[in-house]
Amino acid sequence: MKRKSNTPTWMVSLAVLGLIAGALAGPPNGQRLQVAYSFRDVPDGANPFQSPLVLDNSGSLYGTSLHGGTGSNGTVFKVTRTGKESVLYRFAAGAKGWAPSPESGVIRDEAGNLYGTEAFSGPQQKGSVFKLGPAGKFTILHDFTGSGDGDAPSGGLVRDASGNLYGTASGGGDLQGCGNGCGTVFKLDSSGKFTVLYTFTGGGDGGIPTGSLVLDSAGNLYGTTLGGGAFSQGTVFMLTNTGQERSLYSFTATGQSDGMEPAAGLVRDSSGTLYGTTFYGGGGSCFDGFNPGCGTVFKIDKSGTFSVLHSFTGGDDGGWSTAALALDSKGNLYGTASGAGRFGAGTLFSIRKTGAFSLLHSFTGGGDGARPMGTMTIDSTGTIYGTTAGGGAFGFGEVFKFVP
Repeated sequence: MKRKSNTPTWMVSLAVLGLIAGALAGPPNGQRLQVAYSFRDVPDGANPFQSPLVLDNSGSLYGTSLHGGTGSNGTVFKVTRTGKESVLYRFAAGAKGWAPSPESGVIRDEAGNLYGTEAFSGPQQKGSVFKLGPAGKFTILHDFTGSGDGDAPSGGLVRDASGNLYGTASGGGDLQGCGNGCGTVFKLDSSGKFTVLYTFTGGGDGGIPTGSLVLDSAGNLYGTTLGGGAFSQGTVFMLTNTGQERSLYSFTATGQSDGMEPAAGLVRDSSGTLYGTTFYGGGGSCFDGFNPGCGTVFKIDKSGTFSVLHSFTGGDDGGWSTAALALDSKGNLYGTASGAGRFGAGTLFSIRKTGAFSLLHSFTGGGDGARPMGTMTIDSTGTIYGTTAGGGAFGFGEVFKFVP
């Protein structure tokens, strides 16, 4: 069974809107989108929820599925350039029957080791960090306790040149705030030593970080929080290499044009500009019973100036983005909206370096997929790869590729 938790409202909203349930029917509209692999549930996996994909030198893709595998507890999978899928690891339920929830994907080192997080695994069902070797050896690197070290690491990991891993836990830390703690930023060094780098308070510094971190060359970390900040609508933050946390931006009150509740992490360009998305706010016709607005795409430049690049309308352009953006070598951004669009099953879009927004694909909910929720990756040729949580040939999600 799934663990009961203080689920963020954006996750509940997807269920209420029907975006987590069955796929929608509609005529195909794909021009440049191709399905690389459709999941079948058992035994290969199902519903790659927020899993970003990672590429190796041969063009094979690696990711995680939230369900499928053994007992529908999720998998780590590989899809080759030719579309052959293999399951590298099948997760098992915890001692109390709670699903481990491997929703954040994996990262890969030069030796072929994969690293990721499970939100609800471990002795306390508070989550863990794992390593999967190229020969299939699975190792737990850290089990969270739910107290000072954190709880529910739902975001992915980032790795520095020395092999140190960095990530966030969405709960835990100081248990006095946010109902179950406001979350932490942690480091797991190459020797296996675990350190809490920062504990959120839920105040001006933010709280409940659910996205992955971005690391710059100086060792500074950048990320987002769903809550906290000056207006309690989330933040963009920086954590220096000396452990000093600074809020770079606080999202404003419900319904304002800048957006609210950034559920995903950030991407950073060579000039130091940060780009991200929010799930709510920004206007548009969306209202799901919790919060208004269809979300935004935003940027914060090196001087700290915030600007909105696009406000989703909930129409053909989509709405409710849960994924970080991908940046190509020319400075163009690519992203997904998990809902709305022409067929109500989400969209794939680009924002050119000039600032122009382009709708690239409206998912139909059929064979081309539904509910794209994970961060995409771009190869050296400019081809984009991503996942959908639903749809595909069997209704359990897919891996897709798109050539701009």
